[in-house]
Amino acid sequence: MGQRLGTLAVGLAAGLIAAALTPALASAEGGCEYHLSAPRLVASGDTTDVSATLHVTNCPGKWQPRSTTVCVRADASAGQCAVAYSWNTAQVSLAAGTPGAHYIATGNGCAGASPGAYVCVPVGPIDIIV
Repeated sequence: MGQRLGTLAVGLAAGLIAAALTPALASAEGGCEYHLSAPRLVASGDTTDVSATLHVTNCPGKWQPRSTTVCVRADASAGQCAVAYSWNTAQVSLAAGTPGAHYIATGNGCAGASPGAYVCVPVGPIDIIV
């Protein structure tokens, strides 16, 4: 019994780690599909930033992407957001804090099949310690 519980605990921990590293995908019925990247460290000159992206992966039929918004924040901070239009990728960067900080990426994708008819879907969150 003890060995089975230990195996279960290890399996659950591995599943939680994999879920934290898996990009978030979202779509709305009839709308477009979106891909949100997990927050990651990016070297930027002499500094290190935390970056996340959101892009459109597919739009069926007459649907076209209108906008994507991606945000990244550290625990207890307002964070930063960026917007892109059409098929462009939204990318946001935030100055990295102390090592081991917890970051959360979220997004929102909007698409339309005709003028004035929009569908927006939330994407994420993805949270990770970097």
